[in-house]
Amino acid sequence: MKNTAFWLGLLLGILLSFLASSIFFYYYIYQEIEGLKTETRTEFKSFKSFWESELKEEVLDAKSAVWKLAEEKWKAYRAEQLAKDSLVQEN
Repeated sequence: MKNTAFWLGLLLGILLSFLASSIFFYYYIYQEIEGLKTETRTEFKSFKSFWESELKEEVLDAKSAVWKLAEEKWKAYRAEQLAKDSLVQEN
């Protein structure tokens, strides 16, 4: 009888321990993960609205300016190469 009570008590202790660890996991860890997800979503939405309202036009303007500068430099380089080629052909 004592042996059965020991094993039942041990089993009950293990079950209560598992239940307590599950509750701890849910309330402290799972809730923290869900909170971080919500916080990340909020930060993403705020950055997206900031991007749409202020940064997007500036980035597109800078991008077009860089492309124009690159095009000008390419045209100058190409003209220089053509001039060199024509000098080589004349000589």
